[in-house]
Amino acid sequence: MTSCSNFQLGWLTMDLGSYLIDFPRGFRLKPERGIDSDVGNFVSKDMTLGYDYGAYSDTLVANTQEYIKQGWWKDAAIMMYLNKLKYPDVDWVETSVLNVRPSVKTDSAFAEGCDYIANCAYRKFRFQLPITIPQEIKDHNVIVDTVDHHYRRLVWPKPGKKGITGVYMRDERETGLIACNTRHG
Repeated sequence: MTSCSNFQLGWLTMDLGSYLIDFPRGFRLKPERGIDSDVGNFVSKDMTLGYDYGAYSDTLVANTQEYIKQGWWKDAAIMMYLNKLKYPDVDWVETSVLNVRPSVKTDSAFAEGCDYIANCAYRKFRFQLPITIPQEIKDHNVIVDTVDHHYRRLVWPKPGKKGITGVYMRDERETGLIACNTRHG
């Protein structure tokens, strides 16, 4: 069992399987119905903090490097920016990203507002694709680290932005995952 417990007077410890979470008094546990995980909310008169404990818990917001590495942007970029006569039947799954660079002003002629340019390869073809980072990612701070065998992702909105404040943890020795978050705005 992993604990964030600090045993301060006036705090309540709530048990979520492999995790103990401390809350100030006034919070109550409100379980909800989940499909593949234990879900619910920690509720007080001032706020609601949702939780999702299970093998498929939401990892919250990706950071820029994760978004680029995951490659979900490739399909839309291929459909929107590749000349189908010059590059027939390019498959985004088999398209390799050779390298990525930040966009420069002259890239606006190719894809206005893109954040990065990926140099790509598909079979004998070489081409560039624009990468536009989703606004949700741009609007959040994301820190990823490991603490005591726990992969941890901390997410919070940048100043002046609305979004998710949350923590995602995964015990790297077990299958237990937990995500706790609240949405601003």
